[in-house]
Amino acid sequence: MSFLIEFKEYRERESKSLEFVRGAYEFTEKQKEVWKNTIETYHRWNISIGATRSGKTFLDYFKIPYRIHAIGADKITQVKRLQGARASYIYGDEVTTWSEEVFEMLKSRLDKKSSCFDGTCNPDNPNHWFKKFLDNDSGTDIYSMKFIIDDNTHLDADFVETLKREYAGKVYYDRYILGEWAIAEGAIYGGFKPSQAVNAPPKILEYSVGIDYGQSNATVFLLCGRGIDGRLYVLSEYYHSGRSIMTRRRWGSPRSCQNSALTVYARLTMRF
Repeated sequence: MSFLIEFKEYRERESKSLEFVRGAYEFTEKQKEVWKNTIETYHRWNISIGATRSGKTFLDYFKIPYRIHAIGADKITQVKRLQGARASYIYGDEVTTWSEEVFEMLKSRLDKKSSCFDGTCNPDNPNHWFKKFLDNDSGTDIYSMKFIIDDNTHLDADFVETLKREYAGKVYYDRYILGEWAIAEGAIYGGFKPSQAVNAPPKILEYSVGIDYGQSNATVFLLCGRGIDGRLYVLSEYYHSGRSIMTRRRWGSPRSCQNSALTVYARLTMRF
């Protein structure tokens, strides 16, 4: 959701809220830093990005005044509700779920000298349009703060460790725990590390071919072998995406790959 309010009222309420907050709440160090750089210092764009439950939205309770106008921002149809409007202040939550067209229209609505935008979100994939906006080098006045879950020192330690275990090995660990912009494609085996690859397999006792057939997605054949050490090794790959054909053997033609296994592999791909 995005919230449109008058900047003057926003600043007055904000100052009072800060006095109240200092007496009733204790900010984390990261929250104090954000307050200093977004309240005491002016930036046109103030963005808090990061992990879930990291405390990045807690300040919103004190920055946003009571009287607001709210609109949805996830659909392109909401663009019409912004057209013709003039805004001194706009607040936006979950910006990565927004329609890009809504955000583009929003830029032209912040037309006063002191207009500003406060926004929060969990990171998405590295190619997301909002990340491209944040990374632009055109001189746009952007203050951006990254939060990780450990920044919220008010959370119960056991709860934090539970979340880390539940998200372990998944793209959501990078996004919701570490606050990273992480791509989901190719992340099925999130626990795999490049350091686990081997330069050459041991003697192979048994071969098999795994097939993942796809129409809109790629079709892949994997030549696998069970080594003398009891482990399963991926020896070669055939990949067909409909736009390109690529065959890879990770270490050329190792002696352990018997001709019969490669012949069966070739026949399977040809028949397919």
